[in-house]
Amino acid sequence: MPYARLAKLKEEKRTKIMETALDEFLEKNFDSASINQISKKAGLSAGALYYYFEDKEDLFYTTLEYVSLCLMNEVGDLNNILGEHGFWEGIKTFVQRRLKFTITHPRHMKLFHRVLNSNDPVEFEGRERFLQPFSIIFDYGYAHGYIRTDLPKELVFNIHLSMTLAINKWSLDSPLFTEHDLEELGALSEKAVNMIKSAIGKEE
Repeated sequence: MPYARLAKLKEEKRTKIMETALDEFLEKNFDSASINQISKKAGLSAGALYYYFEDKEDLFYTTLEYVSLCLMNEVGDLNNILGEHGFWEGIKTFVQRRLKFTITHPRHMKLFHRVLNSNDPVEFEGRERFLQPFSIIFDYGYAHGYIRTDLPKELVFNIHLSMTLAINKWSLDSPLFTEHDLEELGALSEKAVNMIKSAIGKEE
């Protein structure tokens, strides 16, 4: 957990640190990343980040939380979305906003995908910070009877997660979409959620 003095930094300087750390952890895995390089590129003296973070692991996890917070600020509160729009329509809203975030913040989402596919023990532990939105949707769907119950929960969750990640990975690699293509994003989101619904949704 970062030291309280990090929160006392001006937002511009704090964001500079986090964005610089994001670049380093995106380019290199946890072991190869250099906290001194992050300090230097963020305009600090060598090793100055230890004034704000306990160690490199603390900085890494804080960076993942920063990416997650940026995403959730764009998407909004998932429980409110699901309650307001209904389950499947709420997921469509979530997917559309997430796709928009992927297009407007590709570095953030590339780190997201790299960590989720990493075998590094520290990075694997950080997966939970990225999986929380999926867990909220999954738990809500089970609690309100929207998700099929004839398969093990872990399998259904992995199907849901894999399909959603595949959609986001495709949007990262595709040259077809920009932040201005909101109509196309809406149509893609509806088709994607219908595909997910057919795989894990309870028959009506």
